[in-house]
Amino acid sequence: MDLKQRLSTKESCGMLALVVFLLIVIAYFQSGPSTPKHVSAPAKKYFNFTSAQYIKRFNESLAAIEQPMRMRKKKETDTGENKIIQVTINKNLTMLIQERKDNGLVDYLTFIGTGDGTLNSGVDLLFGLACVVMAVENPQMTRDERGDIIRDLGATDKKFPNAGEERTFVRKGVEYKLSKSKELGIWLLVHPI
Repeated sequence: MDLKQRLSTKESCGMLALVVFLLIVIAYFQSGPSTPKHVSAPAKKYFNFTSAQYIKRFNESLAAIEQPMRMRKKKETDTGENKIIQVTINKNLTMLIQERKDNGLVDYLTFIGTGDGTLNSGVDLLFGLACVVMAVENPQMTRDERGDIIRDLGATDKKFPNAGEERTFVRKGVEYKLSKSKELGIWLLVHPI
């Protein structure tokens, strides 16, 4: 096996380990103390789209900013109440889309970006993050609206998180939590509030 094949295998194993880790984290946060029957639980929030619709919206967002990347469904995992759809955007960008089985709507998005140190991977990461927001709100945003996303991410005011830091912002009833880790890369967790 040559070096290129070994690196490709190592990247695939790393991404698989990351997906397994994320599934464990999602399961942990969804399991909690059971709610007594006499207390009504707060209404669950959902986006107004399915995973297939979100993938289409994300690809429309990429096309709107003239990016050649495309989101593709890679794997689907049934967790009982939910389906976790793993998608890839390119070798450095992936997403997990959580879709409720009871109504088919998405209630949680997780974007994961791991750069390779090149300028291209950094640009892809920034465009990928922007497209996450565009696909939630409006794939055909104006240039000014897209600029607002970049500002909210902290990319223009040097408030983009460093390793071990988080940045949380809310746009149109949706919470975005951006974090950076040396081991796991850039994560953007997205859910309606």
